[in-house]
Amino acid sequence: MQKQVFARSSISLIAVQRATISGDEFTEEADRYNRVIGLDYNLASEDNKWTGKFYYIHTDSPEIGPHSGAAGGNLEYLTKNFGAGLRVSYVG
Repeated sequence: MQKQVFARSSISLIAVQRATISGDEFTEEADRYNRVIGLDYNLASEDNKWTGKFYYIHTDSPEIGPHSGAAGGNLEYLTKNFGAGLRVSYVG
């Protein structure tokens, strides 16, 4: 699902759930389910001086601990005579 915000920016959401339909005694606990949810934001100012992208994604599964996400982003400011940027990322 994606929604436009402000003049040229957008925000997106993704969600996936995978589950075992018929679990039996041979199905491993780790294979019973997996869930993923993510959020993504794309930034673009009207004058195009500011641009960026930010995201967070998290997975939930019986075999994965609580720190099972990733996040990151970049932000840039650019004019005819000057440019600056910042990038960060995290993987848990």
